[in-house]
Amino acid sequence: VATVAFCAGTVVYHTFLKSVTNNADKWWRTSGGVFLIAYGLYSFGSGTFQAAIMLNLLHLIVGLPALIFIPRALKNKPNN
Repeated sequence: VATVAFCAGTVVYHTFLKSVTNNADKWWRTSGGVFLIAYGLYSFGSGTFQAAIMLNLLHLIVGLPALIFIPRALKNKPNN
């Protein structure tokens, strides 16, 4: 459920960025990077050090591919 909600939310957010900016991919990656850094730093103050490391690894495993692949998947170009 969380994965489907995340993917749906990212598509809506990227579509919103396309409607308000000329370079949605740049803003998508910038805001995603800021989120990963902010959440990563916040997680170190919210529990044990080991839990923070695991949360950061989880978000990097999911977040970095999302920052790279989702903008490509939302392009309006036909597949070859």
